[in-house]
Amino acid sequence: MSATTQHREIDDDLFAPELIADPFPYYGRLREVDPVHWNDRNKVWIVTRYDDVSWLTSHPELFSSAVDARDPLPPYPPIEPGEEEDITYVKRNIRGRLIQAEPPTHTKRRAVLKKYFAPAVIKQWRPMIAQAVASLLDEVQDRGRMDVMRDFAIPLPLMVICAVKLASQVPTRATYRATALTCMWAVDKVRTVRSAVTETFG
Repeated sequence: MSATTQHREIDDDLFAPELIADPFPYYGRLREVDPVHWNDRNKVWIVTRYDDVSWLTSHPELFSSAVDARDPLPPYPPIEPGEEEDITYVKRNIRGRLIQAEPPTHTKRRAVLKKYFAPAVIKQWRPMIAQAVASLLDEVQDRGRMDVMRDFAIPLPLMVICAVKLASQVPTRATYRATALTCMWAVDKVRTVRSAVTETFG
């Protein structure tokens, strides 16, 4: 079978339930047969090989990180009528994040943050991180099971970031809840996010 034929047989529905449940076969196949892949359904390029990704991330003059500021396409999957205000709220918040900033803004912000991630500083965080890990494991111990992503991998960095930003110990559950919800940018969660942030931070 030719690479062209294999390319045609790739199902590019990124929101198919089976792809969301297990995305590895899709991206693994792309890496094998079409590592720089044009997904016509979603109108995006998907790059799956390390060397290619490394190269494009080091050329901001060619590739933009400001997706939400520059992307002219409407949201996909399409939003429901009446959700335009929520989408605007989401995009406004995402646009200001470091990950979507372009040089020189990104360079300046990264320089400010760099001192907080020096090895000596990170070493000082160790007791606080250990406390956060212990608290998360304590919460699931009686269950006898856990969802590693939901119960540990997602909340742990958020709790650490909260603690660092607030210059305090592990944050309260209310503070963590508001911070965690800001990662849930599905439209049906936006109103919950806004109310939680307002309730916690004013």
